[in-house]
Amino acid sequence: MKKKRIAIAYQYILLFMLIYSAKAQVISGKVIDETTHQPIPLTYVYLSSGLGTLSNDDGDFIINYKAGNNRDTLFLSHVSFEKKQLVLSDYRDLLIKLTPLTTVLKEVVVHGNDETMKLMNSVYQQIKSTSTTTHFGKGFYRQIIRNNNVPTEIHEIFMDVSYSSNGINKYVSREARFAKKKSTPEKPVISFGNQMQMAVNFFLAPPDKRSFVRPFNDGFIDNIDFYISQELITPTGNFLMISFEPINATNRNSMKGTLIINKANNCVCKFEGKTNSSFGADSVKIGDKKYFVFNHEFNFSYGYDCENKVSSKLIYSDVTSHFESKYGRTEVHSNFFIYETGNKKIKGLKNFDLKAKDLEIIKNTKYHAEFWKTNEIIKRTPLEDKVIASFEKENTFGNYSVEHP
Repeated sequence: MKKKRIAIAYQYILLFMLIYSAKAQVISGKVIDETTHQPIPLTYVYLSSGLGTLSNDDGDFIINYKAGNNRDTLFLSHVSFEKKQLVLSDYRDLLIKLTPLTTVLKEVVVHGNDETMKLMNSVYQQIKSTSTTTHFGKGFYRQIIRNNNVPTEIHEIFMDVSYSSNGINKYVSREARFAKKKSTPEKPVISFGNQMQMAVNFFLAPPDKRSFVRPFNDGFIDNIDFYISQELITPTGNFLMISFEPINATNRNSMKGTLIINKANNCVCKFEGKTNSSFGADSVKIGDKKYFVFNHEFNFSYGYDCENKVSSKLIYSDVTSHFESKYGRTEVHSNFFIYETGNKKIKGLKNFDLKAKDLEIIKNTKYHAEFWKTNEIIKRTPLEDKVIASFEKENTFGNYSVEHP
């Protein structure tokens, strides 16, 4: 009987080890330009099963592979490089070289050119007609705040989402954590808690009238200059890079930047913009006092899956803002991406509230310290590792509390 119990126990241990090994498999690697050998950040790396990630600023990526099929296909997609795929036969570190797209320079087309305006209107109509197409998946959000180049606050949220070309429509937060360095009168910590809405709920075509001037809002054709600056040639299709800037250059509530459009279906592949608007955040509160802030700048980058025939759908966002006050410079860096996709409808999602603040979402989410030890979704750079380690050293991670973050 004793030998039988030992045999059964051994079988359970073996089964556990097999299950654990299937769950613990990791795909990691680095993406570089085959011509310059420079790292390629913001490459979308994903499996045919729907699990994916982004390469970081150093071109490094990691996927915690949960399935047991080591013959899965790995895809790499970047708007400026040829798409690549490879069959995984093992899980060692990969060095993957991407081929730059062939670039054809185009003659500058000024505002008023009928062909360019017709194209932009077609893209606009395509966005409006498909922006309600809903997809389901899982997303990850991270925000790091620096005061005078010193990291002082971090927010991280895992969420289930429904999304479209207009970003996140509905969500539910599953895991979240927060950390903040202690604020002192000599070195006050300035927070900025609602940049999340710009990272996850950016509307390609705003549903209402807004004074902010950018592509695809009401009246944009009459308020913005467009010109085709490049054509990108790929074996599977051609893409147009379209630059834009406001006609009234003195309008502070305006944006300039670039769009990349898939010529085959008029889908937006990438949207990049820059503005000096403060979006109404002209002061910060420290203690009981408010202080004016100035020299705002926002930089937006949004990547979309533009190869399907239905609509663009959000893959990632990268938003950086900075401003100055009497206490120096504050910088807020936010990024978000869809790391798992699926067709199954997710229950329990709620509408994304434009007024919702990160800290309120985090406060209402249960915190499990063990979860964060084994859930690296996006490969951290050495600098990001250092930032997070500095918070962990002070044991500040948890859920939001003013007294004890």
